[in-house]
Amino acid sequence: MRSVRPTLRALQQLRCLPADLFLSEAPWPRLKRNITHRERNPFLDIDLSSLDHRLLHAANSIVDKGFASDRYKAASRTAERPVYEVRDHSSGCRGAMILDDNGDPWLVYAGYHDWSDAKVAAALKKSRSRYWMPNEKDFAIREAEDAWLASKRLAADTLDALIIGIHNALLSPNETVECGITDHNGSEQRLEVQVISGKGQPLNLDESGDQEAYITVSILSGPNDYESRQTLQRAISYLKPKSLEYNVIQSDGSLYMEVTVSEAIIAQLFASVVLSSSEQKPSRLSFTPYEAQPCLHYIRKESLIPSMVYGKAALSLCGVWFIPSQDESSGKPICKDCEKIEPVFNGLHQVKLE
Repeated sequence: MRSVRPTLRALQQLRCLPADLFLSEAPWPRLKRNITHRERNPFLDIDLSSLDHRLLHAANSIVDKGFASDRYKAASRTAERPVYEVRDHSSGCRGAMILDDNGDPWLVYAGYHDWSDAKVAAALKKSRSRYWMPNEKDFAIREAEDAWLASKRLAADTLDALIIGIHNALLSPNETVECGITDHNGSEQRLEVQVISGKGQPLNLDESGDQEAYITVSILSGPNDYESRQTLQRAISYLKPKSLEYNVIQSDGSLYMEVTVSEAIIAQLFASVVLSSSEQKPSRLSFTPYEAQPCLHYIRKESLIPSMVYGKAALSLCGVWFIPSQDESSGKPICKDCEKIEPVFNGLHQVKLE
């Protein structure tokens, strides 16, 4: 079952309710940028399912409980389908939710608590339901959103395979491993990851990053099509490479790349795999707003990948909340507190990069 999403009409109504009912600003900043840049489709790459609103929380709770909730009885008779009452008791607001012909839930109304069953039924009767049911624009936006989310999930899966591949290559005797990735058609492809070189000296954790050292990694994918190559390149971009020396499509359709990445980022990726198999908990918790960090933190892979791909906040090993995708981190040192808790950076240099 899909999560509840608002129709465009309900979305406008949500914006007219008190602003503090929105628990997150997403995805409004992106929507505003699209409107400012006069995009033909302002909802391009907008994830409306990420809307965090109290009424949507209440609506999703109804879905999670198997629709064991109050219905608008008169409204349901008028609409000739169940119309569920959605309530947020803390704010005194309520809404109406219906299921479309595919059984997917939609929030079709949002307003204040004086909106009764009779008023919903009267509005439905007056409009003959045409303003309440999701329309072609709603479905088109959802289809575009589904495609965008599918591409993000594929990029996340590819990034996951890359991180594990780099981790295993650093530990392997010949610094080369093979791993599998899934292309957009659902077929598995082989990916060869090799650590070519480690250049420079270990980064001094007391410095600002001027003595940064880099590692060059080669990536060879099997024969693939344009969309699969784009997905792989998108996943590699999340590693914030300093440079991409080679990006060659070979005669058999395979893609060969040599990517130079900061040692600090390699340490962060390596640590994410190590931490995913440990029970280490943050030593402290910081409740400051998400800000650009002066250093790179260690974080579990299960949190690192969604943070990089979806821009979600994650909790570091030392207890700081931050969003890795918002950090231009190629020139930053490793967090000294994270390194004390899980000494990965210096260990990397001793084992493989000297």
